[in-house]
Amino acid sequence: GRRALAFPVALCLAGSRAAPGAAVEVVEGVKKLDDVVAPLDAGGKSWLWKKLQDGDVVRMEGTLAAPDIFYPPWMLGLWQVSSATRSVEAPLGPELFGSPAAFEAATQDVGKALTYTARFRRSTQGRVVADRAYNVASISRAAMGDAAVLQCYEEEGNANKLTLTLVPGGAGGRVFNAELSVLARDQSGQGNDSPSLLFGCTESSRQ
Repeated sequence: GRRALAFPVALCLAGSRAAPGAAVEVVEGVKKLDDVVAPLDAGGKSWLWKKLQDGDVVRMEGTLAAPDIFYPPWMLGLWQVSSATRSVEAPLGPELFGSPAAFEAATQDVGKALTYTARFRRSTQGRVVADRAYNVASISRAAMGDAAVLQCYEEEGNANKLTLTLVPGGAGGRVFNAELSVLARDQSGQGNDSPSLLFGCTESSRQ
């Protein structure tokens, strides 16, 4: 049967804003912003290279400390999930969010709940893991329409890469191919098949 599981989601994404009036010159195929050298194709994002030099923006570092996230036995099975965005923030400005329009659109989702099913299964080693393809497809259908997912799969035994093809509702029939790659992962020992109700995990991915 289905059980209820609520996942409150807090979204905090960083952005940055360019300093006005910065001197720009072109030298041998690169664009020079004050003392920072940026590629010519950086275009209007040359200011980001300045932010990197000043230390205002840093590259996220992480390692894959485990081949997957292992959940306690009580999470095995199918769950009814309610997920809500609590807040959306861009401490350095909306540009790194994608664009001011993307930031504004994201803020419209604050307080809105997304309901979908999530499944946790046994791995070939007998440990409880998320059924990633099922869960991503379920979330995508809840967010973009029942017919939005054409395919969604991961390589057997590889929890670090997932591929999906989408036709979002309202996109005029356009087809989108997406690939999710896990960049970093870690968890506390409580998730290692412990019967405890408490455990901690973190995972970062790129689309």
